[in-house]
Amino acid sequence: MIYIAIAFISGMMTKIADNYSELERGKKFWVNSALIGLLYGSAIVSAVFLNQELMPLIAGIVVGNAFAGKVDALEHIIAVSIILGIIAMQIQSGISVEFTALAVFSVSAFADETLPFFIKHKAVKLRLITPIVALLYAVLHIYSYALYIIAFDVGYKIIAKLSKTL
Repeated sequence: MIYIAIAFISGMMTKIADNYSELERGKKFWVNSALIGLLYGSAIVSAVFLNQELMPLIAGIVVGNAFAGKVDALEHIIAVSIILGIIAMQIQSGISVEFTALAVFSVSAFADETLPFFIKHKAVKLRLITPIVALLYAVLHIYSYALYIIAFDVGYKIIAKLSKTL
């Protein structure tokens, strides 16, 4: 269950990366960007080491975000490279992946990231498709997806709230 704490930290670090990537060019240093990407990519992939069941969730979200064009800054490029590289090495070493879940989470993450541009409804802006899909997997007794997403989102939202108060 330590992966839940890692998910929380990963959410915090992802929001820090998002905030840093939005700074003006002259206020960022590539070394900081690389370090942030390395840290948050490593944190996310460590959850997969702790719980192999999370591989399709994490890989799917990364793939969906990449196709949605959200891997748009050095921080994210480094993190995604680490995540996909480690997952590819694990698959190569014989660890199996539930490819149906990977496809489902890729599509849900893509939808979460792209639909708000086309549908201006408040519910769509909340990006709830992936969390709902994770909760549906709990019906199949796969609880780790929902637990990971909840912990990740709480960490992400804490940093978002703190960022607004600074």
